[in-house]
Amino acid sequence: MLTKIFSMVTIKHFKNSLTCLFVFFFFYNTNYAQVGIGTIDPKTTLDLNGALSLREGPEITLANTNNNDVLLNTSPYSSYRITGPTASFGIRRITSVSNSDGQLVTLMNFTDRQMTIRHDVGGSSNKRKIFCPDETDVVLNGKYSTVTLQYNASLEGWVLVNKNSTEKEPPIDSVSLASDYSLAPGILDDIPSMELTFEARSSTALIVLSGSGGSTSIAMGIGDFSVINVTDGTIIGGTHEKLTTFDDIYGIEPAWSISFTKAITGLTIGDSYTLKVRALLDVSVTSGSFPTLDINANTEPSHHHLTLSVLQ
Repeated sequence: MLTKIFSMVTIKHFKNSLTCLFVFFFFYNTNYAQVGIGTIDPKTTLDLNGALSLREGPEITLANTNNNDVLLNTSPYSSYRITGPTASFGIRRITSVSNSDGQLVTLMNFTDRQMTIRHDVGGSSNKRKIFCPDETDVVLNGKYSTVTLQYNASLEGWVLVNKNSTEKEPPIDSVSLASDYSLAPGILDDIPSMELTFEARSSTALIVLSGSGGSTSIAMGIGDFSVINVTDGTIIGGTHEKLTTFDDIYGIEPAWSISFTKAITGLTIGDSYTLKVRALLDVSVTSGSFPTLDINANTEPSHHHLTLSVLQ
């Protein structure tokens, strides 16, 4: 009887000791050893001898705007398709998953529209901002362009680590005078149809105004052209150009040309701005009757024009 009891105690202690030994080796290997998949001689913490499959999560539908808080699935995936927008759109923040430090996420633009990753637009709680290289927004052009982000708990945000997109020429918005136009002396006039509205794709833009034309019955004069920011009522800048007069047996033939370029800053990406062109004509008392500054963009398009452009 005693032998039987001793044997039962010994077996019980042996099982407990074996369990403790297994747990010890499990935690030892987890904390200190390398793990090999498909190899018995791992060289790094995780050594995978074979292919790695990263599953795609459900589609993320966004709006035609700057999307502030893009929600990932509660069960995180490695990649997501972006659908929905029918115009250029942006991503400002991505809601993170709890305890997701180091998580890698690839977003694929599944639309035909331009997708912009906005740099460092703050959020609250777990609505995490995105940090882009050079502290500059990253633009992805066209369908199937991708961007890979990694969550960084120390920064409490996503760091852009890679992108794949075609490069395009800087976008240009432009408007040109299409009909003939005449300006009388002393009148400050907004030139009809010379108004341009553009969406800021960058915080800076280059404004370009160019033009040429003639005049009627002007011996001497100066034409002023200004570019006005209608959105805030400020003057961006302009020209102060004299009219060159050629006098031959056929009479006075005045001509003029202008060129104005200026960079503007402080634009809010995604916002719309409107510009217009304003003109003023000063003439000499020696000018003839009914003098005018003329831009005959319709009847003389070979040498009369007026164009306002915004380059971003």
